[in-house]
Amino acid sequence: MMKVKTIMRVLLSATLLLLAKEAAAAERLPRFNLYVPNSVKRTQKPVPLFVVLHGGLTNWLFVRLDSGFCKRADRDEFIVAFPQGDFLTWNAGRCCGPSLWSKKDDVESINRLIESLKERYKIDSDRVYLVGSSNGAMLAQRVAREKPEQIAAFASVAGCLYPGNVESERPVSAFLINGENDKVVRFNGGRGGLPIYRFDSTPANLSLTYWVERNGCTDLQEKETSDFEMKSYTGGKENSEVLYYKIKNGTHTWPGGLHAQVAGSSSDRQLNATDLICDFCLRQRKEQQNPKEQAPVEH
Repeated sequence: MMKVKTIMRVLLSATLLLLAKEAAAAERLPRFNLYVPNSVKRTQKPVPLFVVLHGGLTNWLFVRLDSGFCKRADRDEFIVAFPQGDFLTWNAGRCCGPSLWSKKDDVESINRLIESLKERYKIDSDRVYLVGSSNGAMLAQRVAREKPEQIAAFASVAGCLYPGNVESERPVSAFLINGENDKVVRFNGGRGGLPIYRFDSTPANLSLTYWVERNGCTDLQEKETSDFEMKSYTGGKENSEVLYYKIKNGTHTWPGGLHAQVAGSSSDRQLNATDLICDFCLRQRKEQQNPKEQAPVEH
């Protein structure tokens, strides 16, 4: 049985890698689904944009339905784009799958998508936000680390940070949320993943420490309940912030989402990640941060 599973993994990996290499040859925008509320279609004022990245081996439809982002878009009048990664994955630096193996430049493709949407729709350039789940959260952190010039803030749900050689010096407000018992992207780092694809993640605390230090946050407020620990870091450079949630006994879900309601722990069901993310991001504006965009630095 183990030999059969190993052969299946090898065949699947080889097939996806071959297809990914063919797709990587074409420079283009990622495919995406766009949600524009009716109230936004009628308005003449610029509106915020959220770009929401799905997890590995899922797709744009899954994260759209799971997160319920469109309901919040109706309420707060913003546009939501749901890009689709090639072969259900994103290249976050050390993960994941075909996009990683083909060295696809997903940082550049996401930035091109944002530029394209700003050209086509009346978007407030100071209020563009990048949100990701799992592998998508890893990419959101990579974009924020390397080329964050177009975003005012990002949110990482069940993701991690992979350090790299290219790094911007611009502060970026960060929202981080991880489950303590996540077996896919492990809370303390190490080997995790899915039965057909295993990978190593970095500890949640690495992300938290990195963004607090990069943003230069000085003030800390904490709150703890039976379901979560919250840390809010403020006083950062150019008004940047870091908001962190550790879900006690939390699993690999979008807290408060459809998957969490069906298969998550009781703690996964207590918080609504989408509302927390929107409340955090919508108070961030790029104009309150550095007006001079800084080029990334290679270390």
